[in-house]
Amino acid sequence: MPWLTGPHPKVRQRIERYRSLLSEHGHGQKRMTFIFWLLVDPDHNVAVREGREAVRAYTDLFTSFVPPELMNRMKDDDPFKAFLQFIRAMPDQLEERAVVGTPAECRRRLAELNDEFGLDQVAFYFHAGGQDIPRVRRRLELFAKEVMPEFK
Repeated sequence: MPWLTGPHPKVRQRIERYRSLLSEHGHGQKRMTFIFWLLVDPDHNVAVREGREAVRAYTDLFTSFVPPELMNRMKDDDPFKAFLQFIRAMPDQLEERAVVGTPAECRRRLAELNDEFGLDQVAFYFHAGGQDIPRVRRRLELFAKEVMPEFK
């Protein structure tokens, strides 16, 4: 889950190391599943706006177990604090860390991610963050009709 585990260059390094170690130890390549947020809409601005709202609701919930006073007491170099800050930054970095936009933009982004990571399998978050179910259904149908056929 690159959106959750680190900036893309770090994730790419980890993947390359994993694949290298598999090869060094005589194991065939294992299939890897990458998980991304996918927010598709005919209007780019709608996809980004609604995506940020949904992702913010999700990341706020995901990080709500940490009391603010604990965050304030953590040192700046604390890895857990850095992880929480990375998660909380997701809504503001949505276009870098997710697949978001029009169907054409989503197709292009998935091709870029494939070039970057060598995607084996991909799963998507369509409905996290308490989104409106009919709206999510429309997005899923739009994805199935206009994005997915590109990647048979």
